[in-house]
Amino acid sequence: MRPSVYIPELHDPIVGELHARWKLNRYEIAERLGLPADVVRDRMKRLGFKPHPRQVPQYTWQADPKPPRNKPNPLAVAKAWLRGRFVEKPSGFWLDGRPVSLTTLMREANALIRRAGAEQVGPEEWRG
Repeated sequence: MRPSVYIPELHDPIVGELHARWKLNRYEIAERLGLPADVVRDRMKRLGFKPHPRQVPQYTWQADPKPPRNKPNPLAVAKAWLRGRFVEKPSGFWLDGRPVSLTTLMREANALIRRAGAEQVGPEEWRG
């Protein structure tokens, strides 16, 4: 059971600890002790405690955010160009009935894309 009256012998050390070590303000201290904030404020003044300066978080706002880069999904491109040759299974990627790595899969798709005269996708290692 919390006392509803400020008892200096009991509360002064607690208020001092909460204020000095944990840097709580009078409202936070009052809430923790179950006391009115004005009573805690008066006791803090009598004890000589000064309020802690609160730091306001600084936010930087972008007036015009950059539009998202419209990068194609490599697997969607591979499915579109390789059609029935490409199968995605839980075990990985399969091309012409054989398991392949993503790099091999994309090299094959980019080869078809290059032959068609379109722009290849992905990093340099995927391009032929």
